[in-house]
Amino acid sequence: MKKIFLIFNHVMLNLVQHLETLIFIRVTLRVISHLFRPRNKFGVTLFVSFLIFNCLPAATHTGADFLKLAGGARIISLAETSAAVKLDASSFFHNPAGIANSESEITFSHSAAPQGDAVVQYLGGIYSLKKHGALAIGILSYRITPIPVTDEFNDDIGELIWNDWAFSVAYGRNIFYDLSAGINLKYIYRYEKNPIFGKTIGIAKAVDFGILYNVTFARNLKIGFAGENFGTKVIYSNDPVKDDLPSSVRCGMSYNILNTRENNFDISFDFLKETGDLFRPRFGGEYSYLNWLFLRGGYINKAGKINGTNFGLGILWKDFGFDFASAVNSVFDRTTYISFFKKFY
Repeated sequence: MKKIFLIFNHVMLNLVQHLETLIFIRVTLRVISHLFRPRNKFGVTLFVSFLIFNCLPAATHTGADFLKLAGGARIISLAETSAAVKLDASSFFHNPAGIANSESEITFSHSAAPQGDAVVQYLGGIYSLKKHGALAIGILSYRITPIPVTDEFNDDIGELIWNDWAFSVAYGRNIFYDLSAGINLKYIYRYEKNPIFGKTIGIAKAVDFGILYNVTFARNLKIGFAGENFGTKVIYSNDPVKDDLPSSVRCGMSYNILNTRENNFDISFDFLKETGDLFRPRFGGEYSYLNWLFLRGGYINKAGKINGTNFGLGILWKDFGFDFASAVNSVFDRTTYISFFKKFY
């Protein structure tokens, strides 16, 4: 009976067809073809972003919400303001254009839910191609602690196992001296094993894309636009239900306020729109001392009345680094994130 109810619920949520998404794809591809015209590059940036903002499907909750997870500790401590900042190997999928000038590195991130019932881990790397941009790969894993399942007599009959994975391959490069673009291809794999209904595997494919513009008439100002998780629905092996992906778009800017031999301070602002939600503002700041000690913080606003401050710190010693973040997880809880990385200059 529970299975029938779940199927009915998902079917009702998917009755509204996403014709707007098909229109968005056709128009966006035509517009992107004009990106290589220098005189059009900034106007196209604004136009493409406007199209994306107005073509998101209207599903509020999706079956792959783990794709909303932000990545590594650095970008989380900055309140996930990632549209117009230089990104690392743990967050490049937010805007692949942000890796165009990144150094080669490898990173590992770990986080556990406050109740200890879920674990998020990430492993990724960037390979710099110098003047030809950069390549990046990443693996995101979301696993819940196995949940015991009992029958009507309260006898154990097994465990519910639930694992989600996302595999990413990205490329970003400078198109002009002041404009970079990037794309990330994503493969989503979901695995669920239930002692009552058996094993279910879900698969989907998605793309993330973005552009980053260094404003020539305003020194130290960058503007970025990006789209995440546009792709197929999640198709399951033994279930007629097809889940939508949590598509989103973001626009933002970053500005370097202070840049001396000892001190550096950047601020960043983002507006994020997820499917079926409003534009959500967020802002962050990062201060560094001698490029080895980093203090970060920001204010984030999410759906579900989840808002508050994220903060963290980072240490870079020679080629090795460590990042820590504390982030708003719900109305009552906070989550801790840690990242370790190694740079290759």
